Amino acid sequence: MAAPHVTGTCALLMAHFPNDNYQQIINRILSSVDPLPSLAGKCRSGGRLNLLKALGGSTPPPPQKPTITVVATDANAAEQGADTGTFTVSRTGGTSAALTVHFTLGGTAQNGADCR
Repeated sequence: MAAPHVTGTCALLMAHFPNDNYQQIINRILSSVDPLPSLAGKCRSGGRLNLLKALGGSTPPPPQKPTITVVATDANAAEQGADTGTFTVSRTGGTSAALTVHFTLGGTAQNGADCR
């Protein structure tokens, strides 16, 4: 039953460390097992597979919450007449899931009063 677990671990390590050759992957696995007295002499490693240690020992960071930024990017805003304006919407952080943003834009502009 260990073969599928070790095979999956090899695949994950090869994806995480693409420059490692097969022997380096094997060494990562063997050097990161949790030694168990009950397995001593019964298998090559004498321990239990530990993927977290093989990946470097750190816990994965929590997923980042997405952040939406809206910036007015109209370099030629006009004080007179209609001006449609231009805005840039940017998303950072966790981008793996779909995100819907609802917004309302309103306000007024007064010549010389809102240029701060």
